[in-house]
Amino acid sequence: MSGAELFPEVMNQLSNVTVVGDTTLGGGCNDVADDIQGDYWLPSSKYIHIGTTYVLRFDGEPIEWNGVLPDIRVPQSKEDIDQGRDKQLEYAIGLLR
Repeated sequence: MSGAELFPEVMNQLSNVTVVGDTTLGGGCNDVADDIQGDYWLPSSKYIHIGTTYVLRFDGEPIEWNGVLPDIRVPQSKEDIDQGRDKQLEYAIGLLR
């Protein structure tokens, strides 16, 4: 999730870019240390990673739990997904035309 959070946040700061989509999930970002903190093996042998970096959006609010807002919100419903329709991509293509 970290790249999917940070990329739209950076793009939001560029005056010649319009971010289209929905608010990002607001998940944690990975740290960049060599000895990654937040990597865990569970007793079930499943592996999880918990983001350990505290990142703020440009407006000073944390990305964690808040996500990143697009310039133009185009919600995508479960029905759209089930029907193979990507309303966000359709909107973006229309915007470019």
